[in-house]
Amino acid sequence: MIKKSLKTLYAFVFLCIIWELLYLFSAGIGIPSILNTIQALIRNFPVLMRHLFASALRLFYGLSIAFIIGTLTGFIMAKVELIDTLLSPIVYVITPLPKVAFLPIVMVIFGISETARIIILVFVVIFQFIVASRDALKAMPKAYQVSMKSLNLSKKSQLIDILIPYSAPYLFSAIRSGFGMSIAVLFFIETFVNQVGIGYYIMNRWGMVNYPDMFSGILLLSIFGFVVYGCIDWLEQKTCPWRNISNKPKS
Repeated sequence: MIKKSLKTLYAFVFLCIIWELLYLFSAGIGIPSILNTIQALIRNFPVLMRHLFASALRLFYGLSIAFIIGTLTGFIMAKVELIDTLLSPIVYVITPLPKVAFLPIVMVIFGISETARIIILVFVVIFQFIVASRDALKAMPKAYQVSMKSLNLSKKSQLIDILIPYSAPYLFSAIRSGFGMSIAVLFFIETFVNQVGIGYYIMNRWGMVNYPDMFSGILLLSIFGFVVYGCIDWLEQKTCPWRNISNKPKS
């Protein structure tokens, strides 16, 4: 725990040094100092939190829907050969495509609405969950499958006691990468005819040439991302404790 805290402190200090060097190099043009940015963050905190809450809610809905549908689809593909044969080519063709390119199509169908934004978020990350859950079960050792059959476990018991715990590390990795992609996409889509959201706030302040306020939004978004990643790591440690056994010193 202490070692991890020291690594976090080191990264924070390193980024602060780079930030201040860029500020000095630019003579304050376009890049405010850390102190000015923190002052802007404190000054605009209520407004910033309103925008951040709206963005966080969109991320929550998008990731939750994508996780549930994507994971279930991946599990079904891994267990039913026919469905896997039918869906695998489609998944592998769509996965590398730039999903943001479909934003105009979604907006034509659903309009410029919250529904359209959430659909795009789901579309961006759902294939990661499909591939992660499918590949996890496909890579499961034969010994696990033989054990399930020999113990005559019910479908429910197989899912809860073996399949989900085994695939959990793969899913957590997909959640991390999916969250990072979602923030980038959300930042982009919040600039389209929108008046609330951290992406809108940052771009609005950029248009007003208010760089301290703009960077305060960037700083808050970075803190939010750091906290979310920390929560994901904590949740993984609690739900997948066996991953840390090999890293513990032998007595």
